[in-house]
Amino acid sequence: MSVKPFINTKILIVEEQPLALSHMKRSLEQLDFRNLKFAEHAQAAIEHCRIEKFDLVICSFDLTKRQDGYQLYEELKSKRLVRNATSFIFVSAETGGELVHSVIELQPDDFLVKP
Repeated sequence: MSVKPFINTKILIVEEQPLALSHMKRSLEQLDFRNLKFAEHAQAAIEHCRIEKFDLVICSFDLTKRQDGYQLYEELKSKRLVRNATSFIFVSAETGGELVHSVIELQPDDFLVKP
């Protein structure tokens, strides 16, 4: 019998691009993560976080509808919609200096570059 330590980890993925979302979903499922929720924009992510608490939020930094990832992160933290123990990872296809500086200021748990 194999142990699956991640099976109950609650993960929220916030991503507008269907292809990127599909790749993240498939990769996490291959690693035995099963408790996945998805949001296509910041407002949907906020609603998910009002309903349940997540262990990990993976968020596109460059969201375009009303709020970007930076604004979403700040709102989730200021309204205490995520726990202090919730890990937050930003993903972006951009790697420009201004973006990286913005991400560093927020101090997320990690920043990953989309392929």
